[in-house]
Amino acid sequence: MVETLDRDELMAVQTPQAFTVGALRRAHVGEPEATDDAGLVEAVGGRVAVVPGEPANRKVTLVDDLTVAEDALLQRESP
Repeated sequence: MVETLDRDELMAVQTPQAFTVGALRRAHVGEPEATDDAGLVEAVGGRVAVVPGEPANRKVTLVDDLTVAEDALLQRESP
């Protein structure tokens, strides 16, 4: 079933996610399934804390993302 989620229950998050190496290694033991490292850590009983992010922090995944990042940096440097 597909449904629209209540946006009051959602939070936008950024990468990177940070964990102690021990917690991350324990979370990846076996063949766990999750959408990200936070889900894996929670699945093994770890605690995930959300901290404020930076809206200008853009994820670079595709080659075109580099152009967007470069443009943003150039705008920051110009007076």
